Amino acid sequence: MEEVIYQSAIVFVTQIIFLWARTYNVRANAMLHIRNTLLSGAIIHMVWLISISIGASGVYKVLVDHDWKFVPVIIFSLGGSLIGCYIGLRKSIKARDNELYK
Repeated sequence: MEEVIYQSAIVFVTQIIFLWARTYNVRANAMLHIRNTLLSGAIIHMVWLISISIGASGVYKVLVDHDWKFVPVIIFSLGGSLIGCYIGLRKSIKARDNELYK
């Protein structure tokens, strides 16, 4: 069970980093900041590899081996994705809201 907790934690953190970095990457790309775009792109790539390999392994173990103890890996992946989206878009949402209430 320790393996599942460890994998769940890694997938959770890497999903948050991935989605924050992806949002940052889009902004940097739009502003033509090549250094920031390349740096965030490298971060995105590395955390994506880690997260997708652990997540795919967990899904495989649940679906093929019927090893239900790996369900938390899938749930934590989803949770990390949702939190990462929120963190990444929080600044844009605040800016939009400030414009609406001027």
